[in-house]
Amino acid sequence: MARPLKQGLDYYPLEVDFLKDIKVRKIVKACGPVAPVILISLLSNIYRKHGYYVVWDNDMPFLIADEVGVSEGAVDEIVKKSLQVGLFENRLFEDYSILTSKGIQRRFLAATERRTCVTMFLEYCLIDSNNGVYVNINFVNVCNNLGNVGSNPQSKVKKSKVKKSIKTLTGDADAPPQEKVFDKNDIPYKCSKFLADKILLSNPKARVPKDDAGLYKWCIHIDRLLRLDGKEPEELRQVLAFAVKDPFWSANILSTKNFREKYDQLYAKMKTQGGARPDGNYGGHSQSQDPDKPDPYAKITSTKL
Repeated sequence: MARPLKQGLDYYPLEVDFLKDIKVRKIVKACGPVAPVILISLLSNIYRKHGYYVVWDNDMPFLIADEVGVSEGAVDEIVKKSLQVGLFENRLFEDYSILTSKGIQRRFLAATERRTCVTMFLEYCLIDSNNGVYVNINFVNVCNNLGNVGSNPQSKVKKSKVKKSIKTLTGDADAPPQEKVFDKNDIPYKCSKFLADKILLSNPKARVPKDDAGLYKWCIHIDRLLRLDGKEPEELRQVLAFAVKDPFWSANILSTKNFREKYDQLYAKMKTQGGARPDGNYGGHSQSQDPDKPDPYAKITSTKL
């Protein structure tokens, strides 16, 4: 039986000026002296498993906190600050919930230069051949693995004796990653479609997504509310229902991005008014509903989110 190809690293270089790095200094100043220990634990987890990234799921804050001996809140705070100052790539974190950076990827490729082949997700790659590192890379498409990126790592690849640059293998190093695809039965899609339909009912000329490609972009913000912000599906459904029925907010929430940005304000306002209900009432204030017109709210209430 063939041994699986090794992906992670057994050790990694830590620069002697690590603590002098301006990004690290900003994190330490904001989060306290425990920050370097947590950052080293984060880097160790990145290099250990996949070599150049780690999936930031619900378990990782606990694992880091338990390893270092701090609270999960402290770990979350340092990750947020690290993304803010650019220690980790914020775009990939928001799109795929991973922690990585150009520096991490450069060190990973330098450490694996002698391997016959390594595997990387094309959408995660942040570097090109200009960095001077040349390795045999098999790129796979993360869009084909979105169902379980964390537990479905890269596929096995055939050995190659010819070294090629990263740019040659990717074809176009500056090409944007493919759009993330959402299932139409999942909460992000249903909520995005519901909001778009509700906006069009009020203003047929409103600029809302007209096809799935546009809706997928809206879905990203609902997905982040659930996955990154930790909102419960039922609560999210109620807040969205409130937003589209409230006279003020229905005129101001014109995209899922707006909805995510104002979510906490919407939730607080909804609670003060007694919450939103499928019958169109909240806080004792009745919203009139034409019985001859279908209620768009049914689009997300008829099916369990």
